Amino acid sequence: MHIAERRAGDVLVLVVEEVFVGEGSAGLREAVARFIKLGERNILLDLAMVARIDSAGFGEVIRSYTDIRNAGGHLKLLHASERIKTLLSTTKLATIILNYDDEDAAVRSFEQSTEGGGV
Repeated sequence: MHIAERRAGDVLVLVVEEVFVGEGSAGLREAVARFIKLGERNILLDLAMVARIDSAGFGEVIRSYTDIRNAGGHLKLLHASERIKTLLSTTKLATIILNYDDEDAAVRSFEQSTEGGGV
């Protein structure tokens, strides 16, 4: 798995650039753990280039969300596929792990989260 990183204001955008299945999905866990240690608290996970996701990959999204929340931060999704949206809805996580189709709106949502109004 390859994860590119870039900044959008105070938000770290992690762009997953490959399939998100099996053992390959552990790269997300490692990246999030590294950025938490570096003090990152606002992470936007861009999944636009994720062609496939399995239960292990979806589990890593949930684990990453939990890890960043436990560190006092926020993780949100950008450009999740219909499959991921369906999984979020089916597992009742769609209201907790938020997904955006517009990067600017996603970045602005972090400002609202830190003001006590978001998740």
